[in-house]
Formats: sequence, structure tokens, C-alpha cells
Amino acid sequence: MPIYEYLCTPCGRAVSLLIRKYDEADQGMAICPSCGKTDIQRLISAPSISSGKNSISEPRKSPNDPHLLAQNMRSSMRKSGQDYGSEFKEVAHRLEKGESANSIEKSLRKRSGEKPHMCPDPILKARYIGRPLLQSLTKNYFTGSVVGIYQDFCNILGNDGRMITIAISPMGKSPFSVLIEWQDSFTSIVAKMNVQADQYGIKVGDVIFINLGNAETWVPKMPQFPRTFRLKASSAELLFDYTHWLEPTFYNSSNKYVRDKLISGAKELQHALANRHPIKRAVTYLAGLGSGLTPSGDDYLLGVMASLWLTKNTHFLDEIAWLSSQKTTSLSAAYLMAASKGDFAECW
Repeated sequence: MPIYEYLCTPCGRAVSLLIRKYDEADQGMAICPSCGKTDIQRLISAPSISSGKNSISEPRKSPNDPHLLAQNMRSSMRKSGQDYGSEFKEVAHRLEKGESANSIEKSLRKRSGEKPHMCPDPILKARYIGRPLLQSLTKNYFTGSVVGIYQDFCNILGNDGRMITIAISPMGKSPFSVLIEWQDSFTSIVAKMNVQADQYGIKVGDVIFINLGNAETWVPKMPQFPRTFRLKASSAELLFDYTHWLEPTFYNSSNKYVRDKLISGAKELQHALANRHPIKRAVTYLAGLGSGLTPSGDDYLLGVMASLWLTKNTHFLDEIAWLSSQKTTSLSAAYLMAASKGDFAECW
């Protein structure tokens, strides 16, 4: 019988468990002996072999080495004096030829009509997670797919509109980001990969599992001025200086067009806020204005929202977030919606 290695997501312990058959290794029959939970993730590793009451296991320097695994399997069978059957011998033979344990398992499952299963490998540890994201994953299970891959991060959009950013330290933290140390396996993430997540971890396709169990929770809530603080001018008037954009470094007609529209929209929004006029026209004018994942118009709106939050003028925040999120990218919309609750990226 095979002995598989598991990672218990609730308590974070790695355990080795005896499973009667190969096809039962991931059918919910494994229980963590430390905490008694069944929410455990099977690791890709070379199983040792047990014969009845006495377990026979030889030390392994490289548990994923197929040749060493085959040697241990055959040695264990000889010492036990039992015949483990044709499937066992087939696995040992294929390992001796250099085929990986994971490849063999997938082909055996396919041949028997089972749905192929591949445990995420490797398991990465998250360093930080935004508290709003952790709270959201605790409340509702996440399913989605990878929608964008960049040098230092990737974006995952949930079927329900939620956003997760997996970033490489020391990139700035955000309300919906998970920061990990650089790993070569990060490059194996590709667009449209399915993603599943909860408060214990994030599974990206069949290539990565990010353990959230020991991640430090980062609080993105921006502080607010105390009640005793008084501004000499309204927050809207203070924004006036930020309606003057610098000339673009690489000047062309497109940049000038965007710059002029930004100035026009910013002035209109500043005037509406100062006089408590409707802001819908100005916000929708700025939303999505510019290029990139977070267009310049959205960046300006985030700055406005930050100033309103700081000064406790929060009654406009929900309206700004809702209006702008309808006209911009999914990533920028996530930042804007978070800002309406006072949650901002670390750079703010």
C-alpha cells in the first residue's frame, strides 16, 4: 500500500499517511493526525510502501527521483514477501525507465476512466495578504481565471468580479494582493488558467498552490484626520493644484489630447465637489481615460478619493467608485471599489 505525503492547510503541518489504494489517495479519506481536519492537500512525492502492520521505508535523499522510488518499491516488495500485483510492478518498471510519478498516476487514472488529478507542485508560501482579500476568501469560495501576466505579478479575475493579484516581493501591497517570494514556478502561470481559492490557499491550474496559512495580514485602511483637525480650505479647493498636468515627456498629438481631457475633467470634478453639484458627468468623463491597466483618469480619481477619505468627506466615495468601475479595466475597478471603503494600495 502507498504512503502519501500531505500538507494540512488548517494547521500547516506536513504529514505522511497510509492509503489503501492509489485511487483513494485524494478522495477525502485522508485525515490530519495533528488537528483531525480533512482539508489537506496531497503533495507530489515518492510514496514509500507498507506491508500490513510493519511499515518498510528507506531514507530518501531525493524523493522525486523515479529511479530511487522504483528501487525502494522493489526492495520493499522483496522484504515483505508479498506480491503487490501487476499495477504495482508496472509502476516500478515505468519509474525505472525515468517516467515521473505524476505522469504515471495520470495515465493510470485515465486508463481506468477516472478524472486525471494533479496535485499542485510546488507549494509556495505567501508572505503577505491584504486583509480585505483574506476576509473575502473566508466568507466566499473563489473561482476564476488568470487574465493578465506581467514581469512581477499576475491578475486573476473571479467569476463574481473579485480580483486577486499575485505579486513578487517587494512589490507594493494592495487590498486584494498576495505577495510571494520569487520562484521559478511563477513563470509557469499562463493566461486563462483556472484558479480556485479560499482562506487556506490559492490553486493556480495544476502547477502552483500558494499556502496562505502563515501569511502576514496587511491592513490597507488609510487613516483619517482626527476630529480636532481643521482644514483652512475645503478638500475640493485643495485639489485645484492637481488639475495642472506636466507636459508629457514624449510629446505627441495623442498625449496632448489625453492631457487636455484630463485637465478638463479634473477641473469639472473639482468644481462639482466644491459646490456640491452632481459629479456623475465629471467622473464618467475621467473614468478609463488614458492607457494601461490603471489609466491616468482613474489614478486621478483615486487621488480624489484618498483626499476625501482623509478628510472624512466620504459621502461621494461610493458614487465615484460605482460610476468609474463601469467604464474602466477590471484591475482599476478593483482599486476604485476598494478605495470607496478606505482601502488603498501601499503606494498611497
